[in-house]
Amino acid sequence: MIFDLFSAPVKEIDCETLKKWLEKNEAILIDVREIEENEASRIEGAKLIPLAKICLEKISDAKCKNPNCTCENCTCENCQCHDKKLVIHCRSGMRSASACKRLLSENPNLEIYNLKGGILAWIDAGNEILSDDQ
Repeated sequence: MIFDLFSAPVKEIDCETLKKWLEKNEAILIDVREIEENEASRIEGAKLIPLAKICLEKISDAKCKNPNCTCENCTCENCQCHDKKLVIHCRSGMRSASACKRLLSENPNLEIYNLKGGILAWIDAGNEILSDDQ
């Protein structure tokens, strides 16, 4: 767990846990790297929201496919955010930890996790990535 004296602790998960959650459709994965990094390598299904733009509003947009939904008190059947964990990743886990802290400062009750080691750990664990070069 990553934490400091001025913010809520950031929960971390490992690649194996993330893979299980994604296979069971239990998580939404957000990539906070820059566009060029995402084009070079990305985890399938991850939604790109660069760190400079990360906020709860952008997360809600990435989570729900209903354009009329605010996700705060959503009752729509197609909303994808209900009962899903939110996982943030970057290259090595530092920017994503910062993104988690920022989001937790907006809403301390979020179920949010940082991918420990980022996409580098994902690749080191032998998991598949996508690339625009493929």
